[in-house]
Amino acid sequence: MKRVFILFILFACKSIAQRVTYSDYLPVDTSIKKGNLTNGITYYIKNTDVVKDAVSYYIIQNVGSILENDNQQGLAHFLEHMAFNGTESFPGKGILNTLQKHRAVFGKDINAYTSFDETVYNLNNIPTKDGLIDTCLTVLKDWSNYLLLTDEEIDSERGVIKEEWRTRQNGSMRLFETSLPITFNHSKYASRMPIGLMSVVESFDYKSLRDFYHDWYRTDLQAFVIIGDINVAEIEQKIIEKFSKIPAVKTSKERFVVNIPENDTMLYSLGMDPEISSASINFGIRHKKSLETETVADLNQNSKKSLK
Repeated sequence: MKRVFILFILFACKSIAQRVTYSDYLPVDTSIKKGNLTNGITYYIKNTDVVKDAVSYYIIQNVGSILENDNQQGLAHFLEHMAFNGTESFPGKGILNTLQKHRAVFGKDINAYTSFDETVYNLNNIPTKDGLIDTCLTVLKDWSNYLLLTDEEIDSERGVIKEEWRTRQNGSMRLFETSLPITFNHSKYASRMPIGLMSVVESFDYKSLRDFYHDWYRTDLQAFVIIGDINVAEIEQKIIEKFSKIPAVKTSKERFVVNIPENDTMLYSLGMDPEISSASINFGIRHKKSLETETVADLNQNSKKSLK
């Protein structure tokens, strides 16, 4: 009840100051510098000294496992791994070796994840000294379009992916996978777990991975975020100079969206596993997701979804 009460007070105070309607647009955070390059890249820059003399960097790829064909299941996640296994400016383990010299920790300060709809790479709280700003921007540039994807590194990573998959084979994961067809109402999402199929991971040919990379890792599907103890104008100029050189794909595939069908009656799944000794019931309500939070109505809807 505390969270609901606080939310009510916030809206009540706002209504006293001025009358707010659901159709009103939310104010823009003017402290964030947003820009678009001619090749389609979007960038966001924000100055903050929450962590002194440090910057965090992100590249958000509008690419996830939902884009995979049946014979590509696991390639989006595989590419995430390959981003740390050789780029044009950092062959082999060059990214990790370079940043770890400055006490950045892989898995904590250097990391990435792949989901159904996106792949995000991040470098967190990297010091501003020793030219590391330029180094990190070069890493982002290489992740955008310059992965080496050598035969040797691909084959080496197959075993790493299989081990990651193996460690997840437990009762909780099996029950989760049992629930997917109901959770996603038998849509494509139900068969696109980002880890993929090990039969694909073990046997895909090199060209398949490279084709997936060049089809989907492209400038019109990429956004860069730089936030930290920085001069915004200087960072923007560096972005323009470095990222504008990344070529746009001339003939691109449609970045399609998979809709989950509505259901008229309640759906349910029942799962049991010998490793699970306790009983539980999960209840979920599927909501249509707004691509943008632009109005008071969008904020109200998103806030209600997050209250527990």
